[in-house]
Amino acid sequence: MSTLRKRFASSLRFGASEQVAGRLFGLVTLFVLLRTLGVEEIAVFGVVTGICVLFDVLSIGPEGVTVRSYLAWEREGRARRALEALQCFAVFRLLLLVGAAGLLALGMGSHGTLLGYIAAYVAAVQLNNLAELGRKVFRVKLRQRTILWVDGSLRLAFLSSMFALFYSPSFKTYLMLFGGWAAVSAVVWNLLLGRETGARFRFDPAHLGFLKGCLASFSVWQHFNWIAVSAIFHIDPWIMSLLEVDPTTIGNYTIALKICNRLFLVAMFVQSMTTILLVNAPDRSSWPNLLSRVLGMNGLFALLQWAAFLVLGKLLVRLFVGDGPVDQIYQYAVLISTGVLVLNFSLPIVGYLIAAADMREVFLKTYLPVCLAALVLYPGMISLWGAWGAALASLASYSLLALAFAAFVRSQEVRLPMPRPDVRFLAELVRSW
Repeated sequence: MSTLRKRFASSLRFGASEQVAGRLFGLVTLFVLLRTLGVEEIAVFGVVTGICVLFDVLSIGPEGVTVRSYLAWEREGRARRALEALQCFAVFRLLLLVGAAGLLALGMGSHGTLLGYIAAYVAAVQLNNLAELGRKVFRVKLRQRTILWVDGSLRLAFLSSMFALFYSPSFKTYLMLFGGWAAVSAVVWNLLLGRETGARFRFDPAHLGFLKGCLASFSVWQHFNWIAVSAIFHIDPWIMSLLEVDPTTIGNYTIALKICNRLFLVAMFVQSMTTILLVNAPDRSSWPNLLSRVLGMNGLFALLQWAAFLVLGKLLVRLFVGDGPVDQIYQYAVLISTGVLVLNFSLPIVGYLIAAADMREVFLKTYLPVCLAALVLYPGMISLWGAWGAALASLASYSLLALAFAAFVRSQEVRLPMPRPDVRFLAELVRSW
């Protein structure tokens, strides 16, 4: 266990650095967008990302099972063939979704420009998904150092290209840059994956049976979970547009929402690392103790992060919008960030569920009912109070999801361990830095 602890500490150190770098990358990207695009273009950004949730229904894929099962495949000597099957599926999905989005864009007349943006955004997201398989394998093998350096280099290249927005400030320019970066990332990560595992893009009819098993037992349900979360997190600007809220208000609310989405930084990283820690553990008897320590560390970080945002959030908003409506955006963000805090407390439980639970049951008893509740809360509260209603609905939806996770674990007769910060582990981690 001491060896695992040291490997996990090293992976956590580099993983945390990679996550911080990734969020800084997102913040700088958002900063450049807000400084170069007008409010109406930002509103288009919010609407496009919200509508793309609908395409996620078709973006089903078995790659998610890699985190849960890759080490078992490696022990059984079938990791290379499994990865080749997953690569083939990812390419097929990319072609299917881009084709569907393109056909939809061609057939929608006056709405063709917006739907053209949607098709381009779908293509870029799917290219990035081609890169994600390589990241997942390196992550589960506790190779976060490689991920840090590779993605760090790719992100620096993308940020350098974003200077083009100062010369051609449009959402179209951003999509071109994002799509090019996603394509390069896909090529780089699949080359690295091939060098590490021997996997190549090869189709074998035997892949079909393997893919069917992955989809039926895990990935379909995990994908549905992700769709539900995407809807809860991103669909509110689109609902505001359907209810004819003015574009300026949607733009201001979208800024608050995008800033608050960055507050999931620590907890979502800890969620993914919780799964990796548990699957690398020698046996399940150690899981309650490990989960207790992770819950404690995560809760402490989440509380400190929220408190820091309350104190410094207005300065952060002003950094992004300059002389814009800082107070209004900050007030939206305070409500949304409080919901983020509640949900962040529960995210290590999700890491445990990914490692051990029946994903079909998790979807039916947690994600689905909360998503349906959110689809009632958002239009109802937006109709009553506009953007304030959207912020309150976000707070309520995030809190309901956290309660659903805790209730599900209790319904499985699994004793949820008391959160216990591991002070000695934190000290070792700080020293290793």
